[in-house]
Amino acid sequence: MKKNQWNHLKFKNLRIGWKYSVALSFVIILFILSTFIVSYMISNTGETVDELDRQADRAVAITEMGSLFREKSIQAVNYAGLQNSSWISQADFRNIQEEFDEIKSVMEESLVTQEQLQLFSEIEQIDQEFNTLFFQEIIPVVNTNDQSALYVLVSRANDLGDNMIHALNGLRETVNTERTIATENVHEYLKNSHVVLLISMIISLIVGALIIYLISRVISRKMKALILFSQEIAAGQLSSELKYNGEQDEVGQLSKAMITMREDLKDMVQEIKKVSYEVETQSRYMIEQSTEVNQNSDHTLNAMEELSEGSDHQAKYVVEMSESMEHLVEYANQANDRGISIGKSSNSVLELTTLGEEKMAESVTQMKSINKVVKGSVERVKGLENQTLEITKLIQVIKDISEQTNLLALNAAIEAARAGEHGKGFAVVADEVRKLAEQVTHSLEDIKHVVVQIQNESTDVSTTLLTGYQEVEHGTTQINEMEITFKKIKKAILVMSDSINVVQDNLGDLSNRSTQMNRSIQEIASISQQSAASIEDNTQFTNNTTKSIQVIKGKADDLNQLSIKLNKLMNKFSY
Repeated sequence: MKKNQWNHLKFKNLRIGWKYSVALSFVIILFILSTFIVSYMISNTGETVDELDRQADRAVAITEMGSLFREKSIQAVNYAGLQNSSWISQADFRNIQEEFDEIKSVMEESLVTQEQLQLFSEIEQIDQEFNTLFFQEIIPVVNTNDQSALYVLVSRANDLGDNMIHALNGLRETVNTERTIATENVHEYLKNSHVVLLISMIISLIVGALIIYLISRVISRKMKALILFSQEIAAGQLSSELKYNGEQDEVGQLSKAMITMREDLKDMVQEIKKVSYEVETQSRYMIEQSTEVNQNSDHTLNAMEELSEGSDHQAKYVVEMSESMEHLVEYANQANDRGISIGKSSNSVLELTTLGEEKMAESVTQMKSINKVVKGSVERVKGLENQTLEITKLIQVIKDISEQTNLLALNAAIEAARAGEHGKGFAVVADEVRKLAEQVTHSLEDIKHVVVQIQNESTDVSTTLLTGYQEVEHGTTQINEMEITFKKIKKAILVMSDSINVVQDNLGDLSNRSTQMNRSIQEIASISQQSAASIEDNTQFTNNTTKSIQVIKGKADDLNQLSIKLNKLMNKFSY
């Protein structure tokens, strides 16, 4: 069980291009195996057809032997009956015997069974007895003109002729039996070739199409989930979930990077919201304090004449204001530190976004490689279609041989018709050969129909691969869209980083201003103690303080607006 899980996980971790390569290799192996089996069966069919040709040749040879022996018997009987060798010579008899011996020697090499060899031995014995009868008995008796002896010898010659015809017919029957068996073998081979070819092609097509469909479906489903996840993140929905089971292929690595980016972005947004809230609170507090200080300064200017009398009271307020300013400076420093932390976090997110953009570029490159692999698969299937065309040519060659055999059988039938009564046996053999040739032609038509089916199925496989190729192109388009989305995210983060830098600069300026204001208030406390002696100097300093407070109030207003703007920007993200 663990081994199967490990193999499944190992296949899931393969790159997308390797997954398609494995599927393509499996389909190609099945097609090669199918082609090999069909080629082997067609080769066996060709050998069986050759055996049929040899059987037909032997049947023709047996018929010729019968015709020659009849001719030789007729020559001998005519020689004995006419008792005149003026137009029937012994040389003609020997010529016929030589043709008979030549065919007999060829036939002897093609006989394999014990029954055929026994019949052939009987034929040789009858032929030898007939030759002995003619040369050693008929010729001498013809010279003595003994009619009674000639009658006996002619009767013996006729008996030998009948025995020869019987032996030749028996040999022909064994040959016809072998030919019938060979014909049945041809039909069996053709039937098996048809069934094996059809089954193997159907299995190859179903398995190949199923593997490619499953791989494409898994990749497409993951890519759609990844695109939806990136679109939701781009829309600010940081609570979106993406299923990731630890795959190490391109889509798995991209999913892992997207999940990591979402978590970092979520942490950064939460931190920014906290800091923004604190900045907004402190800026409001600082506005209130600066307004209060401004009012106090105005009151100081209006009540400068009473400054001497209320210097103690004013010193008390100044001390309280100094303490408030110390708190304000502390808050401003904290806000400045938070701004620096946010700036670092935004830089980290920017780096992760850049890394994600690089991963997307690698995915685009990988999808282009997959595009090339699938395109090569289409070309290889087209090459397989060309191989089936070669099989069609081979079938046409076998069909031509069958037609030539049919033509030879027709010629043999014509020659048998010319031979008359003596050519009837040969005509039967020629008709059987013609029928066999027609059967082979019909069988070849069936094979041709099967090959056409193979070509059609190959076209279907090519169409399926082309569909997979289009799906890969669609996946490439989707990855390109994801790359554009990453660029938009990166652009938005850059804008946010610039805003954070502005906030950080304002916080730094606010910290410096607050420190300066604290020092001014301390100086006010010192001056308040000496107000009785230096009212004019105190008035001038109060004017300066009022201006500084107005500047601080303006900066506080700007900071408040920036914090509100930052809050609106962060509210786009939900988590």
